[in-house]
Amino acid sequence: MLSITFLIGRLPLTGGNYSILEIANRLLRRGFDVKIVTTGAKVWYYDHNKVPIIYPKEPKVLKYLLSPLSFKYKMIKEFAGFDYYYALSHLLGIDFDFAKRVMEIIPQSDLLIVNEFKTALWGFLAKWQGKVKRLAFFPQLLVPMSVLYSSDPRWYLSYFLPHDYYFALSNIDAKLAKPLLRSSTRVFVTGVGVDSKLFRVLKSYDKREKNVIMTILRSEKIKNSELAIRTLNSLAEKINFSAIIVDHGVLNTLKDKIKFKYISYSHPTYEEMVKLYNEASVFLITSRLESYSLTTVEAMSCGTPVVTTDNIGMRAYVINRENALVSKHHDEKELLSLVLEVLSNPRLALRLVENGIKTAKANDWDNVIERWIDVLKQIEVDI
Repeated sequence: MLSITFLIGRLPLTGGNYSILEIANRLLRRGFDVKIVTTGAKVWYYDHNKVPIIYPKEPKVLKYLLSPLSFKYKMIKEFAGFDYYYALSHLLGIDFDFAKRVMEIIPQSDLLIVNEFKTALWGFLAKWQGKVKRLAFFPQLLVPMSVLYSSDPRWYLSYFLPHDYYFALSNIDAKLAKPLLRSSTRVFVTGVGVDSKLFRVLKSYDKREKNVIMTILRSEKIKNSELAIRTLNSLAEKINFSAIIVDHGVLNTLKDKIKFKYISYSHPTYEEMVKLYNEASVFLITSRLESYSLTTVEAMSCGTPVVTTDNIGMRAYVINRENALVSKHHDEKELLSLVLEVLSNPRLALRLVENGIKTAKANDWDNVIERWIDVLKQIEVDI
């Protein structure tokens, strides 16, 4: 069996990091020798992790100086590894390079999987030093997200490094990445999945309260949170409804623009998200661009009809009017019309629910991990 190391910049709670932990743990259970190397953030959100996580040694002086601030800044309690340096670099406006220290903790491995521009460079250096035999790039971002929407040109340069393999989320991801990759880089579609044992139907659609709209607000411009607010404001002029807002740090800046009833939840756990999906009669997503849009699959898996913008990533599994309704123009009038259509047409809503559940099952982790194992078997032959 291959020895595999995931080299991740930091491990705070994100959809991408949760996927990395899920993949690593499932591969470990299937007999692979798996480790994770990261420079910071405790994995408090994945309590069933069995994969060894290797951190660099924490700077004792900085840890001692910053610890008292944890009473005011709760995130400090989640610090690990070099997070204390990251905090200092943020205050000073300096981008520290940890390459030398990271090299010291990367174990000898058959395959090193990296996920962003810093780890891509560190991975290249690790291979050059002979610590790893093969290098794979798994950014979990579509090229437009990492290159066009990023202010850091290092994302663009990271695709040109001599990776042996590129792991794509979907055929769309593979097609967009190929022009930037070296001709010698082999491209595999490995993907990510949804945990259908966790994200499941707790309350059948016909038992839910009517006219409950769920949406997620994020600060990144490409998430287009203001479009969600405008759409729901327009909906409030047509019907009575209540909204479930999952807030990731942006609600305070948009609060004055909201003209509808809502309940907000800040950074809910995955278990809490399952309950929220099961309270909704429509899940609304308004992103300009998504790499895969896992929240869409999560909502489907919970039996919630989805109304979404055409954000490219969802094209990997969404069929318009079969398992979701799609707005191609990113326009609140069109989104409003689609939300009203779901709410007023029970037959359509149930078709979206049934086909959405089927879509989620097809993209369940049990199926996705088989693709990963098939790819790893091919790599094992290379080595």
